[in-house]
Amino acid sequence: MDVHIHKTPGVRNDLLVVIPTTEMADAVFHIANRERLMSLPGLLRHVHVQNPDERQAVNDAKRPVEDHLRQIHVDGLPILGENGTPTCRAIAVGARSVGSNHGVIAWQADQSPRFFHVQGDPLDYPSYSCLTYSRDGTLSIRDLRFASDRVIDGDHDITETVRWCTFGNPILRGGRVTRIEDVIGTFSDIRHVLAFERELARGRQVEDEIYDGYPQEFREKALRALRHGVPRQRFLHNCVGISEHAVFLMQREGTIEEAGYWLQEAGARDGVILDNGASPFCWAWWPYPSGGFLFTAPDYRPRASAVIAFILHGSVRTNLPSGSVGFTIV
Repeated sequence: MDVHIHKTPGVRNDLLVVIPTTEMADAVFHIANRERLMSLPGLLRHVHVQNPDERQAVNDAKRPVEDHLRQIHVDGLPILGENGTPTCRAIAVGARSVGSNHGVIAWQADQSPRFFHVQGDPLDYPSYSCLTYSRDGTLSIRDLRFASDRVIDGDHDITETVRWCTFGNPILRGGRVTRIEDVIGTFSDIRHVLAFERELARGRQVEDEIYDGYPQEFREKALRALRHGVPRQRFLHNCVGISEHAVFLMQREGTIEEAGYWLQEAGARDGVILDNGASPFCWAWWPYPSGGFLFTAPDYRPRASAVIAFILHGSVRTNLPSGSVGFTIV
């Protein structure tokens, strides 16, 4: 496994973790307070003012990352044991658009109902680009549809082969970076694509025009704003990339296309964005004394709606010296 961390104030602040597929033993997806989040509408982006109690209820349903890790079990043991010490070699990232944004669905074979979405989600995508974990241990990114709790890939019902999947904004497919024009409609929080100041009159006008006629006209209005010169936004993105031989965890600031090019440059063939802004983090088992964060956003929010834990082969060691990423990886 390779870990690359850049922390140069004012220049770069990013993370890349490359996990060979031969090192990965399992991948687990966990949603906090799943039923509660499904009963709520998420954090609405297309309204000026959402009911504050509603927004608070969504945020209250989220849990600190460590709580997720205490609830995720591997071989019968929680990732974080009773004494707070990791019981396995695990690296965790968030999928924190789950439960917050329209379009961000999920499916879990061991849950009921299996299909997850927030109340009021239009559920109108022709297909969903999903980070997908199969029962045979394969991690992939697939264009899926969902019908009566079934998972459909093209003309094939693959329900019985899937353990879990969750939507991610597609940024790299088949080795090619996706065009923003093709995927802009998947960013229900359009601020991750376009830069406008909603606290100013002009920014509010731009936002109003984009969300006018939501959801039916959302993609068309977002494209119109893009073509009429609304500036592009540079956000911190939490991305997962896949190749035949490795999984890539990347957290880096840039445009949507730049994130795709950086995953491509790292060696990924397919890639998605899981969350943005203050949400990205990467937790690992080895930081002294009992696991901790390799990377967080500068304005990191500690409560998460969903977490993905990548479990690695080998015996866990938690008594490693502090201060050296390279040594602890070896």
